[in-house]
Amino acid sequence: MRETPTLLNTFPVIFPTVFYPGANTGIGKETALELGRRGARLMLLCRDLEKADAAKEEIAKETGGAVETMKLDLSSLRSIRECAEKILEKEDKIHILVNNAGVMVSLNLLQQLSLLQCFFPPLIQFQVCPNWKTEDGFDMQFGTNHLGHFLLTELLLPLVKKAATDDFRPR
Repeated sequence: MRETPTLLNTFPVIFPTVFYPGANTGIGKETALELGRRGARLMLLCRDLEKADAAKEEIAKETGGAVETMKLDLSSLRSIRECAEKILEKEDKIHILVNNAGVMVSLNLLQQLSLLQCFFPPLIQFQVCPNWKTEDGFDMQFGTNHLGHFLLTELLLPLVKKAATDDFRPR
């Protein structure tokens, strides 16, 4: 059976360095696998280094490419600054920064709560996201999914800009 052409299976990687928060599970891992197959050097930035290292081994084994891991907790401004500082010291440029990591209450829990609320509306009151806080005092979802990515991008932007050439614009 012939594979249907798509952007991913017809477009060769022209960027050697990809930094990828949240690439140890789910769609992030699958995308990292595909980028690795196309020759990208991957840096998986994850809060759980054990899971990151497991993903690293799997991606490296399947792609034969260079895969590294680094600790990054996007819910912690301190962790973001530490990670960015290490990257700025070590790297010359970043061709692609994929801001993929995020937090959200599980869909399964939401479905269970929604079902309960249908049967007992006055008794069950819940928020879509639990009232978690980051160590810096921000709402967990806003702090991680928005502020964390913003700060990381802002700190790494000098390396992203260095990757620009006449025929390539970093993303």
